[in-house]
Amino acid sequence: MKFGYIHKCEIQKKEKQQKFKYSSSAGTADVAQTVSGADASAIITKLGSGYIVVKEISGTFINTEEITTDSFSATLDSQSDYRNQSGEYQYYWNADQESVPCRFYYEKRTLGRGVEIQDSGQYVNQPLKLAVSNNATINELEYRIVSVVTGFAGTFLISVLHPHSGMIGIDHFEMILNEAL
Repeated sequence: MKFGYIHKCEIQKKEKQQKFKYSSSAGTADVAQTVSGADASAIITKLGSGYIVVKEISGTFINTEEITTDSFSATLDSQSDYRNQSGEYQYYWNADQESVPCRFYYEKRTLGRGVEIQDSGQYVNQPLKLAVSNNATINELEYRIVSVVTGFAGTFLISVLHPHSGMIGIDHFEMILNEAL
């Protein structure tokens, strides 16, 4: 099935927050500050004794380099995936692919947001679907969809993902979306 990609969406990727242990510190770091290294930056999300937790890492931090904010400096000792007190990894959603050509649709003709009225008068909710080209990188567990398209605005989790093959390989992806809480 060929789709006219008449909409745009953002594909966000689930990323693990990172724990930076440090030494030789001066000053005080604050949550929401940008911490920088020689060729990298990140946003601080949590402070601990001798460590900070960061997200939205851009570039590569190197152990033993100086890390700084406007009010803090230290030597980066180590980096690891951050786990909370229960041992669970802590995640955030990062804009991975922006302005992705796509098409939101319902399988059957519907009234409003996916409500189909059957001949019996019964209302049946149809799932919201999305088609994106094979140029997108996506899977059910690590990605979600964000849309500002009128009638389809929201943040959606992917419940089912189907790659569709064409003559040469994967032609496009179709997915069923569930609105994120």
